[in-house]
Amino acid sequence: MHRLFVTLSFLPFLYGMILLSCARTEDEKSYPLNVPAGFEISQAVSTDLIAYPMFASFDDKGRLFVFEATEVNNMGTETMATDPSYRIRRLEDSDGDGQFDISVIYADQLPFPMGGTYIDGSLYVAASPDLLRLTDLDGDGIA
Repeated sequence: MHRLFVTLSFLPFLYGMILLSCARTEDEKSYPLNVPAGFEISQAVSTDLIAYPMFASFDDKGRLFVFEATEVNNMGTETMATDPSYRIRRLEDSDGDGQFDISVIYADQLPFPMGGTYIDGSLYVAASPDLLRLTDLDGDGIA
């Protein structure tokens, strides 16, 4: 139940992160989200580290696994099944300043991912028709 709450409470953050990943000018100060007093919205990752974020999941070390689409829309095509092109990036904040500054492709050539969560050392990914368990077995940061 606790994991479900943590996952659901992350959804507003992810929505904000996706909106903020769109290119903005430095002078642009208003965002389409309203937050309560005492909270602020800031960009957590620059657009040069991720391309087409769909959703994400944190691991127990504070790393963020971002599920990325591609710029090519191959939904419902044979290409989607024969040449899967979705990927998962592992983002890290190396200096603890709240900005992710390291981006590594954790897994690629995935069929269309529809959800995922990190539990007990593995990233579980719903990618129809499969439920995948991705684990970094050798400590290189890649599944």
